[in-house]
Amino acid sequence: MTTYDHYDQAKQIAERIEREGFPEKAQNVRYAIENGKSGTEIFMQLRFYLSPLLDEERVDSFTKEKIGTLIEKINEALTR
Repeated sequence: MTTYDHYDQAKQIAERIEREGFPEKAQNVRYAIENGKSGTEIFMQLRFYLSPLLDEERVDSFTKEKIGTLIEKINEALTR
């Protein structure tokens, strides 16, 4: 069984979206991870910052796939 590391995936996504021209979104993702008061708060912020990028044409399809998976995993964790 492999464990999905939400935070590591979010950091990888932040690196990718920064390279793809979204430095402010990348900074928001990093800030959420570093400064969130609880896991729930961090997850809610990540979902808030990353969801709009799924509709952004300039985001690479692989990055969108990673974002979609992270959001799915966050939703699963929040409903447990």
